[in-house]
Amino acid sequence: MLRKKIMKVMMSCCLCTALLVPSLAFADNNTSVPNEVNKKKVIAEKFREKQEERKAKREEKSEKREEKKEKFLSIVKEYAPDTLNQWENKFNEHKGIHDQIKGIKEEIREEKKEELKSSWDAKKAEMKEKLKSGEITKEELKALRVTKKEEKKEFFQNKKEKIASMREAQESKREEGKALRKTLREAIKNEDQETIVKTLDQLYDRLLKHIEFDYKKLEEVKSIAG
Repeated sequence: MLRKKIMKVMMSCCLCTALLVPSLAFADNNTSVPNEVNKKKVIAEKFREKQEERKAKREEKSEKREEKKEKFLSIVKEYAPDTLNQWENKFNEHKGIHDQIKGIKEEIREEKKEELKSSWDAKKAEMKEKLKSGEITKEELKALRVTKKEEKKEFFQNKKEKIASMREAQESKREEGKALRKTLREAIKNEDQETIVKTLDQLYDRLLKHIEFDYKKLEEVKSIAG
């Protein structure tokens, strides 16, 4: 009887051990996942979050822009109703050009992304083969990766500086527009019909020049897209 009890206890222990071993092995496999893989997942997640944030900001800006446009058109309707159709047509034309530019830029961006991915995949395969054949060492490969990262940083830094320069140039034009809109608000407040019409004409001329500039930009983008 005692022997049977001892055998039961031993069998129970063996069963527990058998169930526990796969769990331990699974845990060990998880902990052995390279930090590099986890790091890439975190970076990819952050990139997605940034994209969502940018998209939300763009949508918010678009809504505000539409609200401002409708408010401005109501002023035109009240103080210069004979020019309302002209304003509406030019606003629609302006939006159409921007939509075209945006669409082409997105296509270029996607194509560029695919090109870079293909190029990077081919480069990685090449480096893997060279490492395997002994043409390069692990240390040399690591040094090459560091160099590539530095080159990438420099590229994006140059891009940021170029964008900052363009924004600075645009800022002076924005200030001109702000000054005219301020003059318009003051003229409306003072019920100065002559100044209201004159300022609306100046703002219309600015819109025409902006559309002309956008057409040039559209042609440039089209030439890049090929």
